[in-house]
Amino acid sequence: NEQLDRIDRLRIEAIQARLSRDLSLERKILRTLIGLQPQKKEALFALAESFFHTADADRAIIRYRQALRVDPNFSLAYNHLGHCYSWKGNHAAAMGALERYVELDGTANSYDSLGVGLLAAGEYSRAKETLAEAIELDPSQSFSKYALAFAEIFQGRYRSAENHLRQALAESNSVQDSSSYLHALGFLCRQKRHFREAV
Repeated sequence: NEQLDRIDRLRIEAIQARLSRDLSLERKILRTLIGLQPQKKEALFALAESFFHTADADRAIIRYRQALRVDPNFSLAYNHLGHCYSWKGNHAAAMGALERYVELDGTANSYDSLGVGLLAAGEYSRAKETLAEAIELDPSQSFSKYALAFAEIFQGRYRSAENHLRQALAESNSVQDSSSYLHALGFLCRQKRHFREAV
């Protein structure tokens, strides 16, 4: 089928454009795909993700919502939609999207996303509980451990935050994760006004 062949070619071209960081071309191709298959959620979601990854929350929200009109149970769209609302300070809308993500998905990642949203909203106790649940579901959830430390720091639970971070650092096999934990420890030291140790 010639139409399907064209769609497959466009999908490949969109991926190549993303890999080469040609966002303008990627978005142009994705808009063409949306025009060819308006009833499909994938290109709408991919275009939303393209805007999400450049922190263009307003345009990302429009496309995530369009994808959700095509499939109201598209769990991944709720994930980054919630983060976009959170970035804009619309925490009620963020919670609605992220709680729906947990309801549909139930993975450690969904609990992590909800925990981060709660942290941004200043709901530190709920954030801590939710992030702990993410870690329980998947002990390798490094970002959950990092965010959990901040929930504790913002509650003034410095000793607990330090214990969690030092344990995570000792167990880490990843340079990137270790760097994140050290960053959080530095922030904790600054909060405690231990400036030399923070440096």
